[in-house]
Amino acid sequence: MKKIVLFLVIALFSGCSNTVEPPLIKELKIIGDLVHSLSINMDDLSEHTISDNKHLAISLQDVFENNELKCEQYNVMFVANDTLTNLIESDYDEVLVYVKDNKWHIHSDVFPPTLNLKDVNHLMFIKKQPTADDGVTLFSVSEDKHLITVGNHMSYGFETVLKLDGVSTKNTQTMHAYQQKTILPLSKLSDATSFLVFSYQGDHQYLSNDIFLLKKDTSFDVVDEDFNILVFDVAGILEDPPAHSIMDLYYDSEYYISNNIPIMIILVDGLGYHQFEYAKNNNIAPTITSLNPKIATSVYTPVTNAGMAAMLSGQSPLNNGVLNRRFRQIKTTTIFDLAKQNNASAVLLEGNINILDLNVDVKLHLDSNGNGTSDDEIFDSALQRMNDVDVLMIHFHSFDDAGHRYGPLAPQTMNRLTMLDTMINELLESWSKTTIIVSDHGMHQTSEGGNHGLISHSDMIVPYFIIP
Repeated sequence: MKKIVLFLVIALFSGCSNTVEPPLIKELKIIGDLVHSLSINMDDLSEHTISDNKHLAISLQDVFENNELKCEQYNVMFVANDTLTNLIESDYDEVLVYVKDNKWHIHSDVFPPTLNLKDVNHLMFIKKQPTADDGVTLFSVSEDKHLITVGNHMSYGFETVLKLDGVSTKNTQTMHAYQQKTILPLSKLSDATSFLVFSYQGDHQYLSNDIFLLKKDTSFDVVDEDFNILVFDVAGILEDPPAHSIMDLYYDSEYYISNNIPIMIILVDGLGYHQFEYAKNNNIAPTITSLNPKIATSVYTPVTNAGMAAMLSGQSPLNNGVLNRRFRQIKTTTIFDLAKQNNASAVLLEGNINILDLNVDVKLHLDSNGNGTSDDEIFDSALQRMNDVDVLMIHFHSFDDAGHRYGPLAPQTMNRLTMLDTMINELLESWSKTTIIVSDHGMHQTSEGGNHGLISHSDMIVPYFIIP
């Protein structure tokens, strides 16, 4: 009988247990100069001995390797929940991230003891030598001024403010809920009265000067004073932008086509405004440099596919669907569609490949004479087609090719411009009607020659010529 009673008591007690399960530990977030935020999870950990005790941990070196990052490119900042913050620059294999009491901690036997933070909130990976692709470039038409990244944002005076997220009431009690936002007024960095903001998705927005950069885990948005997002995932901001863009080509061509005025469009691939100025100051390319071009902006990404699509459609990459070299199909109306609608004949004289899928007769050209470029073959075709076409578009490639190989201002590159200048002079003499000369993007100097595709004044600012 005693045994039965004891069993019942034990069963009753166990059935009414109020045991609380230990909380599951949250992942440890990694933010900073990254494509997207990362995290350390319990599944990433293995057993390590720390101060003679066993803990689940992972070395910082393994965190980099697991995420296919080169640790030598980064500094690492550790931020604790009590706001204590440490930064190291190397020896990541000597640092452990571990779990104890359902919290994340840092341990190292080789660094000073102050590195051993308790209750870590997040890690920040900071690029040692960031490039324009790692953040937001603030630039003017003539210089690059600031490169702001999540990793270096604290040096720019960002402020943490509270944004009212909502108000709740229960009975007679009211609660105000807030979100913390980390922002920087653009007026702190620039005296400009207006800005042109480019996004990594190809957005292109003209905005006033009362805007803010909003920091996120790995990127920035531009917001207004009420935290409404104006531009998402910002790539660059141009101070006091010029009034013209390569997208003007569509609207200028629309005017001529709709009024039955023949037009010749000459696309000099890769001619930045700084290269034009260099040529003018050094008496290179007398025909082109005797003209008075407008200063115009390209689009992001400043590569041929995106630039050409923007000028042919009058729309930003976000709207026309061609963001970079991986895209070929324009989703909006183009100059050549307008030509067909107006019963105007059109032809595009290209190099040896078709850059975009277009509703036009495209004539490709090989380097038949083996002189290293097909531009002379394109030039000959242009002279032959002048009298039988209403919209004649000519795409010269050799200047861009030389810029990539030798550098944007190299003598060999300028020699290519001189060659093109001679051709353009003859084309202008042979074509008595309206001509527009435009470039898709510029080019910046690299250790190996030249390149483009970044937010910089060298890549983003180009000349735009209209010759009535």
